[in-house]
Amino acid sequence: LQCQIFLKDISEIGAMNAVWDEWAAKGSTPPRATVQAAMADPSWRIEVVVVAALPR
Repeated sequence: LQCQIFLKDISEIGAMNAVWDEWAAKGSTPPRATVQAAMADPSWRIEVVVVAALPR
């Protein structure tokens, strides 16, 4: 389980962290990496890649 977050503008990391904290269950958050990156679509401000596993 992991999450990669790509921000168009890294200065928005504080706002992104606030939303993350509201969404994620405390104590159960996946490992996460957040970096600044160019977006495929200029109107995008964030891209999130999540890898998860389902129980068998």
